[in-house]
Parts: sequence; C-alpha cells; structure tokens
Amino acid sequence: MTADDESGERPASARADSGIAATAGRPDELVASKPLVPHRLLLWPAVFAGGAAAVYISMHLRADMTLHSVALFGHIMSLVVGFGAVLTVDFQGAMWILGRRQFADVARFGAATHALIWLGLAGLVLSGILLHPNLDSIATRVKLALVLIVAVNGILALGVQARLDSGSSRPPAGGLLVRATATVLVSQLGWWGAALIGFSNSEAMTAPAARAPVSSVVKESGVAKTRAGHALPAPASPATERPTVAATGMPPVRPRMVVTGRTAHRAPPPAMR
Repeated sequence: MTADDESGERPASARADSGIAATAGRPDELVASKPLVPHRLLLWPAVFAGGAAAVYISMHLRADMTLHSVALFGHIMSLVVGFGAVLTVDFQGAMWILGRRQFADVARFGAATHALIWLGLAGLVLSGILLHPNLDSIATRVKLALVLIVAVNGILALGVQARLDSGSSRPPAGGLLVRATATVLVSQLGWWGAALIGFSNSEAMTAPAARAPVSSVVKESGVAKTRAGHALPAPASPATERPTVAATGMPPVRPRMVVTGRTAHRAPPPAMR
C-alpha cells in the first residue's frame, strides 16, 4: 500500500478514469460546447447599430446593375439559408409535439442551427443595402420593422434555448413552454411577412414595365420611337388622309359602287380613269 492509499487520496489517473466512467452513462449532462454565436448581451447593440447603419448606407449608396444583380443573388441565398433553418427547427418541434422526436434531440438540433439563422439574417441586411430599398414606401418600412423584430426575437430565443439546455432531456413545462411557443410564432410571422412584402415590392417594380406594350411611343427630341429605340414612321396628317374643300376647291369625289355580274367593286373616280 502506497502513501496515497494510506492518506485516502487516489492517483490522478484513477480520478480521471472515474470521471470518464461517471459521465459516460450521462450523455445529456455533458458540458456544453462553446456556443456558435456570441453572447446574447453583445447582440443587442450589434443589432440596433447594424440596422441603423444599414438604413443610412442604403440612403446614400447606389450600386450599378452588375453589383445589383450580385446583391440580389446574395439576398435570395441568404433567405434560403436563414428562413430554411427556421423552418427546419420549427418542423423538428412539430415532430416532437406529434411524438415523433425526442425533446433532447430537438433541443440539440435547435442549438446547432442558431448560427445558420443569424448568418442568413446578416446576409439579408447586407445585401439589402445594395438593392435600393424605397424607404418612402410604407410596405418597405413594415418589412424593415419585421426584420428588426426577427432579430430581437432571435436574441430572446437564445435565452430560451439556454433554459431548455439546462433542463437536460426533460420537456419544458409551464412558463418556459409558453415562452418557447411564443418565440416560434413570432419568428414565423416575422420571416413570412418580410418574405411576402419583399416579393410584393419586387412585383410592383417589374409589373409596369411588363404590362407596357412594346411599341409604346416615347417622344424624344421630336422623333417617335419604340421602347427598343426604333423610329416609327411619322403619322399622316388629316390633310393627306382626306382632301378638304379648301385644299382642292371642290368637294372630295366618292368612289361609286359598280356591279358586274355577281361581284361588286368600287370604281375609281372619273378624274383618275
């Protein structure tokens, strides 16, 4: 027997082995890994300062057509990433309600997708700066408010997620369940509302050009042109279409109807025979 055994202390290797054995049978109680997003207290100033900076820059920045197309592609991809992650998390929650998923699996899945949601939301804001938003439009202002609500709701969702993780594999109950449900509902309303308003604004910008006829005349420097830039023939004046008494000194001659056999045709006036 060694001195450590006599004093009642176990060697470090034995203590480490016993710690591994103690946690091996409790996977839900392992120490949580480092979060993929910053602490939620740091997100509050980042959300409001970033939103104000985005609105200010969009009012003074004008991108060319190439950069606008790149920003539009990034806007769509950010919507796919962020909104897709939200829908996936909510689908997992619905499966838990139906008894098709374990709550511990749903909680771990939700914690892993928070980074994708924030990445998509940040991409929407950054790409939206280059899309020339019409800040005078009420619909655009409502969309910006919904994006801000989604961001604030996301910060609050981090606190709910931390409470769910602390409860191990036990389903939420009472006030925590109400908070989690409210977070899901606000998230869905915000994302769907912002997406629908963005689609409506896009249709409003492209619909007038699509409804306008291709041969609509645009007066430019006295020359009639189509939208493609082709010049149109000058319209005939009323004087050339039908001679008047003042121009010819005599009333216009009307062609006569001549019937030959079973066919009828208009004969030219006498002056033109």
